[in-house]
Amino acid sequence: MSPTTQKLRTGIFGLDDVLSGGLARGATFLLEGQPGTGKTTAALQFLLNAIQVGERALYVTLSENKQELTNTATSHGWSLGDEVQILELQASEAFLDPDQLRRARLCVDHA
Repeated sequence: MSPTTQKLRTGIFGLDDVLSGGLARGATFLLEGQPGTGKTTAALQFLLNAIQVGERALYVTLSENKQELTNTATSHGWSLGDEVQILELQASEAFLDPDQLRRARLCVDHA
C-alpha cells in the first residue's frame, strides 16, 4: 500500500492501530466469522464512525433485515437514523431449495 493511500478509521478501539490507521478507501472488505463473533457490530460501528466524519454509508445485508440491524444498533445504544442506507438482498427461493442448490453446485463444479 502506498504512503498516499487514504484510510478511513473504523472507530473500533485498537483496531485502527492494528490496521495502521484504518481501512483503505476504495477497497472492499469482507468480515467473516461464526455467528455471534461481532461482525454486524463491527460493521455498524464502522458505518456510524464514517457518518460522524461526513462520509456516506451503505450497509448491504444478505441475511439480516433492517429491523434486525436496527435492533442490534439499539442494543449498543446507537441509532442508525436516516444516514445509514440499508440494502437487503434476498436469495431466490430456487437457491434456497436444497435440490436446486445441489444442482447449481454440480453445474459449477463441472463447468
